[in-house]
Amino acid sequence: MDGAREIYRQVITDFDGQTFAEEATVRLANSYFADLENPDSADEGVRLLQDYLATHSGGRLEVVMWQQLGLAFERLKHDPAQSLAAYEKARELGFSLPVKKDKEMWKMSQLAEEAGELQAAAVLYHRILTETPRAAEGTLARRRLTELVAQHPEWGLEVPDEVVFQIGHRQSQEEEPAPAPQAEPAAKPVTEPDSEPAAS
Repeated sequence: MDGAREIYRQVITDFDGQTFAEEATVRLANSYFADLENPDSADEGVRLLQDYLATHSGGRLEVVMWQQLGLAFERLKHDPAQSLAAYEKARELGFSLPVKKDKEMWKMSQLAEEAGELQAAAVLYHRILTETPRAAEGTLARRRLTELVAQHPEWGLEVPDEVVFQIGHRQSQEEEPAPAPQAEPAAKPVTEPDSEPAAS
């Protein structure tokens, strides 16, 4: 492991500011986070990412580093406030897996609750409902947002209208349903006359 870490450090130095250095930083930090037998390893991985992000921005893996940092604070350091702050940076940049945006924001809302940052949690519930209306946690987000809005009207937040999805159509619950098309009256059957008209 020490040999691999030395190589990663050399790559970071030799290719500073390039994607190679970003990848090496991510891998080096992961090597510390995976070393659960050493209680200081998590701190070293966090410091490594924080130092890199403090001096580099706009890289291809920047968002990955912020999410990696958020996960470290969440799972290894048990610091919900720091974890939330890192994940918020990742959200602002755009999560590395956009299809999991609803899951990431739900996780952030729970971290905010745990940290006692209720207004931040309410904003995240609102984002879940407006930005990812198909989220599996939408019902829970709506229920909790309703409670928080009732308790804190000074925040100026409102619970968004519920959205009902139909095939090929997104419809607000308050939207008037389109009227059903009216059937046209059936045409009268054409009958043959009983006899030919008399010749004049």
